[in-house]
Amino acid sequence: MGWQEEFEQIAKDNIHGATYLLQKAAKVLEKLPDLKRREAIKKLPFLQPYMASFYNLARFLENGGKLEEFFANERRQKEALIQKASKLIEEKRVLTHSFSSLVFEAIKSARNVSVITTKSAPLNEGEAMAKELFELGVDVRVIEDAAAAYMVKDVDIVLFGADGIGDFGLVHKIGSLGIALAAKLYEKPLYALATPSKFWPRGFRLPPQPLQNPKEVSELPAINYYFDVTLWDYFLPLTSD
Repeated sequence: MGWQEEFEQIAKDNIHGATYLLQKAAKVLEKLPDLKRREAIKKLPFLQPYMASFYNLARFLENGGKLEEFFANERRQKEALIQKASKLIEEKRVLTHSFSSLVFEAIKSARNVSVITTKSAPLNEGEAMAKELFELGVDVRVIEDAAAAYMVKDVDIVLFGADGIGDFGLVHKIGSLGIALAAKLYEKPLYALATPSKFWPRGFRLPPQPLQNPKEVSELPAINYYFDVTLWDYFLPLTSD
């Protein structure tokens, strides 16, 4: 399989998060000679245009940075952020949505935390995270996505990952906006965990979001978007700084 086909697989992956997909793209880049690597780097931002880390990795490499340097810094930032987030949620009841590796690790590291997670339809990645947490002995409950706004009143904190953060707000799994509105209504803090690579530069504009496979939602005519945008008034970014 050529690198173009591997990139196409990454572009079509609608289950895994930004961390997993970016590492997969990096492994493809590592195998390429310089000329093809430069060509591939130019395509990086378009693989997952709603994930800021693809944009930022491409910009970093185009400015002469090295893959190992980028990911070493990412690891340091993630370790610090996981430690910070785990302390924030200790002894707390947390609601989360979708499957963020940072949220997962923070919950895993926290003491005496209980978790409510949405199923995260249509692909149910939230339920997949709940299964892993349950197997680790975490007190976790799964709810239907439609119940999330109602359940916000019963938690201490809402904790999201971040596919990207820009001037316009937080890009995250579809359904995040409704949860954020409920958190504001019930005066519950909502934090989005984000390393520096999850921030787009000032002035960045999101491209139009494509519709995804309607069959994931229903055999009937359906609308299927993967992401929504939560305005700055409704969340706080939690960084390692």
